[in-house]
Amino acid sequence: MDLMDLFNFVYPYLPYIGLIVLFVVLPVLAVWFLLSLAKYIKRERSFSFKQRQQPKYVSEPPYKLKGNLLTKREYAFFQTLKPITDMRGYFIAVKPRMADFIYVTYNEFHNRKNFYRFFNKISSKHVDFLICDISTSKPIVAFELDDITHKRPDRSMRDSFVDYVYNMIGLKVHHIYEYDSILINSLFDDLVTIT
Repeated sequence: MDLMDLFNFVYPYLPYIGLIVLFVVLPVLAVWFLLSLAKYIKRERSFSFKQRQQPKYVSEPPYKLKGNLLTKREYAFFQTLKPITDMRGYFIAVKPRMADFIYVTYNEFHNRKNFYRFFNKISSKHVDFLICDISTSKPIVAFELDDITHKRPDRSMRDSFVDYVYNMIGLKVHHIYEYDSILINSLFDDLVTIT
């Protein structure tokens, strides 16, 4: 069968093929085009509306200064800790985020997914007191002032993860329930003999 035979075979059906294209294929393509155009316009309008929309504030912003940074128990511990650290040439960082003194070894630009996966695990966690060398600001030891809430399963899991990270980076952490200046001094004496 050559080309001419094929044409002679198809020729009687050309009007039907034209009708199918005209009444089926073209309307389907037109509907698809109009739906795509509507979706695009809606997305563009919503984006430009969001850009123009001004934030609405109540008459008074919903922020207030807390009365204190530390709880009474934390402040009492801080007052016990301060003279000991001053005498030894250390300073106390109060409630720093773990992400302030620990970094993720994955490069943010080359492995973005893994970087943020691990960064998010430490970015919102804090340590109560981080003791640092006054001349270099290098972290020396961390203190977690624990109470009864640390026995809850969610807190226990959080503490296990935090302890794991501290162990991995080589930073000693002390969980303190009850204390006095003698105990705190002995913890620093142990630290000196270890380092």
